[in-house]
Amino acid sequence: MPKNKKKVPSGIPLAILTILRAHPEGLDIEQIRELGAIDGQQHLDRRMRDLDPLFVIKRSRDRKRTVYQLIGERPEGDYGRRIFFR
Repeated sequence: MPKNKKKVPSGIPLAILTILRAHPEGLDIEQIRELGAIDGQQHLDRRMRDLDPLFVIKRSRDRKRTVYQLIGERPEGDYGRRIFFR
């Protein structure tokens, strides 16, 4: 496998990605948990961060909740972590 090949998410990160793709308006962590039937996952926010090297995910605040919105795949060579938009 070539070194520059992106890893494909699996497990919980893949479930999160699928849910975000189906809801382009964005969702908060509780909505993602409910829609994904990801029971007992205490660290869902950590699984969300696992997607950051591969995808651009916009995070915005709506009162006390953070809304996550999938923007698209991260360009090759761009290894940013979290990206916040205000």
